[in-house]
Order: sequence, then structure tokens, then C-alpha cells
Amino acid sequence: MLVLEIDPDLRRRRDVTTFLAVALMAPVISSLGILIWNATLNLDLVDGQRAWRGWVIGDFLQLSLIGMPLLRCAGRPRGRGWTDASSRRRART
Repeated sequence: MLVLEIDPDLRRRRDVTTFLAVALMAPVISSLGILIWNATLNLDLVDGQRAWRGWVIGDFLQLSLIGMPLLRCAGRPRGRGWTDASSRRRART
């Protein structure tokens, strides 16, 4: 959130859309582990694709339906303090 300059409150439309874009990209990129899972279990392509799709959709829904409301409701004091402190450290270096 600090690198992409997303406000932890997620009050602006830009912050919400950027958060959702990252919430979709993160499980897709990290799902390379499913390739190892497929190879280990010798799954065919269709079964592997079903597992991958469930992995990506589940992670996206978790970030969208649980993570985003938590950030919106409880993220302000802690999230703001963390990003402000990190910004000050980056400015000094």
C-alpha cells in the first residue's frame, strides 16, 4: 500500500480500485505453487485448472470481502501510523 500510495482508509475510489486490482494480481502471481501441486499429484490439465481457479477466486474474495472491510473499519489508526512512519524512513534514505 505504501509503494502504490494507497490510503489505508480506502476512502477514495482510486484507492479501492487499486486495492482490488492488486487483490486480483497477487493470487494469480503467487499461484505458481499450484503448478507444483499439479506436478506432484500428477493431475491432468483440467483438474489442475479447477484447483487453480478455486485458489485465485478464493484469495480474491477473501481480500475483497474480508480484507477490504477490515482496512476500512479498523485500518485508519494503525494503517495510517505505519504508512506515515514508513514514508518518513524512506524520505531519510
